[in-house]
Amino acid sequence: MSKHEDSIREGAQDLVEPGEEIVAALVVSPRGSGTAMAGGVAAGEIGARWSGKNVGKAEDVGLAVKRNSGLTLTNRRLLTLELAISLTGGIKEVKGLLSDLPLESVDAMKSKWNVLTVSAGGGEFKLECKPPAAKAMVKAFEARKATA
Repeated sequence: MSKHEDSIREGAQDLVEPGEEIVAALVVSPRGSGTAMAGGVAAGEIGARWSGKNVGKAEDVGLAVKRNSGLTLTNRRLLTLELAISLTGGIKEVKGLLSDLPLESVDAMKSKWNVLTVSAGGGEFKLECKPPAAKAMVKAFEARKATA
């Protein structure tokens, strides 16, 4: 378990319902956010467009995502969380719930390097994250869907 996952688990306990447990958690940003922040006019514009498209696709399925938000899988729901991130990249605080989606509404998750693709409600969106955390999220999701 990563430091980020531990911090999200600890900070999100008040946001889960009775009997609900956090299965996996990680810090994500809409795909393209890193490119938008990389510098340079062209890269910034391309990244901003890319990021905006993935924010819109996430909203289409009922989830709000933004740069450095938390994505948390419970035994019942997929949650997005507003996080306070320190200058060194650590999680200072889980500020609150941005959105949630019943687990049965999520069709699939897959990871490829630092991109986590979430399919739900007939659409899909991409998130940037750390590769080991993405793989752990997909593994936990697949295990949860197999038992559902």
